[in-house]
Amino acid sequence: SERAFLTDDVGEFKECLVLPYSIETFDGRRVLETPSELQELFYAIRTHHRKTGVTAIVRHVVEAAFKDPETIEATFETRLLNGTVLTQKPYPVFSVLKCIEGEWRARSMTFAIDDSPDHNAALMHNET
Repeated sequence: SERAFLTDDVGEFKECLVLPYSIETFDGRRVLETPSELQELFYAIRTHHRKTGVTAIVRHVVEAAFKDPETIEATFETRLLNGTVLTQKPYPVFSVLKCIEGEWRARSMTFAIDDSPDHNAALMHNET
């Protein structure tokens, strides 16, 4: 999904996720049920990235384990960069991945972002 954000490819972003898709932050939990909700999420996050000057998204896996043959639970650290400068403090993300028709897709993500209320607001974006 990093490439999808950096190339403004909402279609690629949607292909990385499976519905229903759950997002959690310190501000709450949100379940997305439709492709249009995924699209709204994508554009809310891209708006945040543009506002903060994100030019690269770097993720490092901290830990990952199969829970069953079709489920992986993983924790990774995300760094948002403008060139070589962090745009905010690195943050951990816990993700549940499901194998759907031979493709691994995110079912849920829990973000622990404690220094960017705007980023959390973008993730919780719930425009109707």
